[in-house]
Amino acid sequence: MMFLVFKKSGSTREQCQAEWSSDWHVDLADKISGMRRYVQNYVTSDPVDAAPDGIGEMWFDDAAAMDNAVNSPEMAAGFQDAKQFAEFERTLGLSVGEKPILW
Repeated sequence: MMFLVFKKSGSTREQCQAEWSSDWHVDLADKISGMRRYVQNYVTSDPVDAAPDGIGEMWFDDAAAMDNAVNSPEMAAGFQDAKQFAEFERTLGLSVGEKPILW
């Protein structure tokens, strides 16, 4: 699962990324059952209105594990916390399948 994260209106990219990477938010993510990897990618290029401020990756072994996590109270707590730094009207969550092309 990937998230295109857009900073909350009135905040800076740096503020968004700092709150997203805070111990508090990471501890919430760590409690999500079935998630085996969590990656935060921070956009470092010059800000463009249409571009996200970060891309989050949540890795699961299969679709069932992801579905269970998405519907869990732990994921709900993470989403609630993310509303402190992310503009939820623009932030997108996407279920994706990886296809490695070049190594």
